[in-house]
Amino acid sequence: MEYLLMFLAVFGLGVYVPIACIRRYLRNVRGAELDTPLLRSSIDHRVAAIIREAESGASECSVCGFANFKRFSCCALCGTALHASDAASDGSSKRATAWKSVNKKTRSSIEIVTVPLDHPVPSHAALTKRQMRARKRNEWTRTLDANKAAAMGKDSLVWTRNELQGAVDLRFPGFVLHFQHEPQRQVPTRRRHVSSEESIDINNDSVFGTMSSTRYSSSSVRSSSGSIHDATGNEELRAMPIRTRPSYCPAAANRAKLTKEQRLQELLDATADISVKVIDASVVGATRFPLEQQPALSPSFASELEPFKPHWDELLCISTQPFPTKYAHFVTATSALFVPPEKDLIRFHVNRATLFADSVKALSAIPESSIRSLMRIQFLDEPGIDVGGLHREWFALFTQALVDPTNGVFRCVTDHDHSLYVNRASVDDGHMSLAHFAAGRLIGRALLEGHVLGFHLALPLLKLILGIPVSFTDLEHFDPGLFKSLLWMLDHDGVDSLGLDFSIMERRTRQQQADKEVVMTDLIRNGHKIEVTDDNKDFYVERRFHYLLFESVATPLYVFLKGIYEVIPQELLMLLDPEELDYLLCGSDTIDVDDWQRHTKCSDNLVAHPVRDWFWESVRAMSHDHRRKLLQFATGSSRVPIAGFRALTSSDGKLCPFTLNGVPVVAMGLHAGRSLGYVRSHACFNQLDLPLHDTRHEFRAALLAAIESGDVFGFTTS
Repeated sequence: MEYLLMFLAVFGLGVYVPIACIRRYLRNVRGAELDTPLLRSSIDHRVAAIIREAESGASECSVCGFANFKRFSCCALCGTALHASDAASDGSSKRATAWKSVNKKTRSSIEIVTVPLDHPVPSHAALTKRQMRARKRNEWTRTLDANKAAAMGKDSLVWTRNELQGAVDLRFPGFVLHFQHEPQRQVPTRRRHVSSEESIDINNDSVFGTMSSTRYSSSSVRSSSGSIHDATGNEELRAMPIRTRPSYCPAAANRAKLTKEQRLQELLDATADISVKVIDASVVGATRFPLEQQPALSPSFASELEPFKPHWDELLCISTQPFPTKYAHFVTATSALFVPPEKDLIRFHVNRATLFADSVKALSAIPESSIRSLMRIQFLDEPGIDVGGLHREWFALFTQALVDPTNGVFRCVTDHDHSLYVNRASVDDGHMSLAHFAAGRLIGRALLEGHVLGFHLALPLLKLILGIPVSFTDLEHFDPGLFKSLLWMLDHDGVDSLGLDFSIMERRTRQQQADKEVVMTDLIRNGHKIEVTDDNKDFYVERRFHYLLFESVATPLYVFLKGIYEVIPQELLMLLDPEELDYLLCGSDTIDVDDWQRHTKCSDNLVAHPVRDWFWESVRAMSHDHRRKLLQFATGSSRVPIAGFRALTSSDGKLCPFTLNGVPVVAMGLHAGRSLGYVRSHACFNQLDLPLHDTRHEFRAALLAAIESGDVFGFTTS
C-alpha cells in the first residue's frame, strides 16, 4: 500500500509539474506581451503599421475617385458606400519590394494598384455638397511643362486647371498668395469709423496704434486678357503692405530659447515690411508657396534627410499615387524629421486654469531648431508623469481652446460643417500674433506626430497651406451667403440700382473694449466714391473676394503659415490635395468597433473572463459620443489615427496597442484608494484596467462612471 501511494505521489508530481510549468510559461508570455507598451521595449514604429495598411491595397470611390483604405466600407471623403467585393489587384510582392527600398532611404517610387468600383456614378445634379466638394479636390494640379518652365525661368512646375464647374470659373483665374519683404514704404489709406452719432474721416493710420494692420487700396484693374494694370497704365502686381516697422533680419536657427516678449517682438519685426501679393496662378510657378521656407536644420541633419527629398518628377509621381501610398511616404518622411530625444527634449509646464495662455507662450518660445523635438507636458500641481498620455490630453485641451470664440484665434465660417478660418485680430492687439503663430505650430506638430484635430479648417485655408490656387467658387466655403449674392450680381444686369460702391462696412473690435465699431474700408483708392456698375462689377467682385479671404487677415495668416512651415517642409505638403490634408488633420468621423477589437491586446486573466465580452458589448451599444469619451479616457485622444487602431502609438511614434488589463476588484480598490471596482486608465500606454466584476450590471455601471468621470480617474502615476 505504501508503494502504491508513493507511486501515485510521484506520478501526480510528474504530471503536475510539467503542466504547472507550461501554464506558468504561457502566463509569462501573455504577461510579457501585455507589458510591452509599459516597458517601451518595442521598436516597432507607426511607420510599419501604416506601411502594412498601405500594402493591403485600396478601394477607389466611384464618385470622388479617392483611394480609401481597404478596411473602410464608406468613402472617407464623400461618404459614398464602397462595395465589399472591390479589392485591389495582387501586387503584394511588388509593393513589399518598393517599401523595402523606402526603408533603405532610396528614391524608388511606390505604387499600389486600386480597382475602381463598378456600380453606376450618380449624375452631377444628384451629388451632395460633400460629394461635389470631394470631386473638385483635384481642380488644380502641378504638372511638368518644359516649354512653360523655360519661359518662366527657374520654375519647373506649372499649374493646370483640370475641371471647370461653370461660366464663373471662366471669368476668374485661380489666385495664389505670396508674402515677401519689401523696402519700407508708406501708402496713404483712407478709412472712416462710423458711430451711431456721426461719421469720422481718418487719414492717419497711427490712430490704430503701432500694432494695427495698414490696409491699402489697390488701384490696379484686370484687363480682358487677364494681366494686371495699374490705374496709371503701368503693368505690375500691386502689393498690400501689412505694417511699417524696421526691416526684419532672420535670426540664427540655433539661437537660445526666446521669452514671450522676445518672440512677440520677433514676430512684429518679421511682419514689419511684409507685403502680400495676390497673383494669377497662370503667371507663377507651381513650386511657390505663400512664404519662402528656410528650415532650421543643421548641415548633418539636413544631409540625413536628403534621401527623403524627391526630385520634382518623383514628387509628381508620388502625388498621383493612391492616398495610402502618399500617406506612407508622408509618415516615413516626417518620422525622419523628429529630433532624437537623446539630443533634444522639450519640457514645459501648463496650468489648467490658464492653459491657453501658457500653451501659446510655451509653443511660441520654442526655438525653430527644436520645434521637431519630442515634447513632455506637466500640469502644475498634478502628480501625473507624461509618457505620452498627458501630451495627448494637453493637445486635445489646447485644440479646444484654439477654437473657443472667446480666444479669437479662429472663427467659424460655415454652419453645415463648422469649418474655421483665421480670425482677424482686434485692431490694436499685437499679442494675437503669438496665438496664431502657436496655432500654426500646433497644426504642424499634428501632421508631424500623427495627431488628429477636433475641428475642420475652411477649404480656402487648406489651399493656402498647400500653396494651391484659390478659386472664386471657394468663397462658397467661406461665406455661402455672400457667394450667392455675388453670383447673382455677375449673372444679372442693372447692378447700378443696388447703390453699391467700392467699399465695405465692417464691425471691428478694439483691444480692451467690449464694444465693436463700424469701419468703412475702401477696396480701391477712394472706393467709397466709385459706384459699382455693370461694366466694373467683375472687378468689384474680385476685389471683395481678395480683401475678405487674403488682405483683411494678412497679418494673422502670415504668422499662422509661418508656424506650420517651420515644422513641416513644403515639399511634403506638395504631395497632398486639400481634402487629403483635411483628412490627415481630422481623421475619420466614425469609430470602427470591429477594427478597435481586432487590434486590442488582453491580459491573461481576461482571456476566458466574461468581463472582456461585457466590455465589447458595452462599446457596441454606446452612442458615438460615448465611444469618443471612452477613447479619450483610455488613450488621451477622442479620435482614431488615419491608419486605424493598429497605428495607436506613444508620443515618440512607437506602436503602443490598445490594451485591456483585468484587475481583481478588491486589490484594485485597495491600490487606488478609491471606491471598489472603478475602471482606471493608463492613457500614456493606451491601457484600461477593467475590474473583474461578477455581474454585467456592475461592470457596465463602473464603465459608465469612468466615462463620465474621466477627468477624475483618467491619468495615473502607476
